[in-house]
Amino acid sequence: MSAVAEVEPTLEEQVKQWRAHGKAFGYPECCIDDFVEFISGPILSFRKPRLLDGTGFVPCRVCNTTKSEEELVAEINANRSPDQKPFPED
Repeated sequence: MSAVAEVEPTLEEQVKQWRAHGKAFGYPECCIDDFVEFISGPILSFRKPRLLDGTGFVPCRVCNTTKSEEELVAEINANRSPDQKPFPED
């Protein structure tokens, strides 16, 4: 029986997955863009504290400073795919 080697996804494939998941979860497009830019680039410094820390959602710099947690939760749930549980209950 031969083992089949798993092929690691390319960065481009990972970015597509991150974007698709962010959209399905209802995250604002600006936050998805910021996350992709941060996670796929060199990590130069630690991030400052973020709203909704520990939920899996990483708000962009603009949303983190201009919106309240309540506003972000409302926006995320309004845009969330219907097959997802309401945020942050997932």
